[in-house]
Amino acid sequence: MRRHLNRRMTNGDLEQMGGDYEGVIAEVVMEDMRNRYTSKREEHPVIVFEDGWRIVPNIGIRQALINSLKAESDDWIGGRIRIFLRPMPRKDGSGDGPQRFEKAVECLAPETVKPKKTERAELVADEISWR
Repeated sequence: MRRHLNRRMTNGDLEQMGGDYEGVIAEVVMEDMRNRYTSKREEHPVIVFEDGWRIVPNIGIRQALINSLKAESDDWIGGRIRIFLRPMPRKDGSGDGPQRFEKAVECLAPETVKPKKTERAELVADEISWR
């Protein structure tokens, strides 16, 4: 039953986990969801982790994944990443008001990344090449 529950990761969930989460990307799917700023339905990528957690990556997370793991979201599968909360600077430059946080990502070293199932046949005995 657990795999059918929607476990979308929020800032509150990250705070309860101690401020960061480390996981392996199991799949990236496109889902139709409502944009809370425009109230229109749009298709967005959703990263699903091996343990069932899901996250809709913001633009900063998408750029970091593209820079580290390639532009195609299918290439992200098997990647080990760490998601953490980063303080957001205030647009007006003042220190007034509560501190706000956004999710950010760190792609972990390739040697900690498990190869995708489709890559296993491509591995050479003494050499692993990450593309």
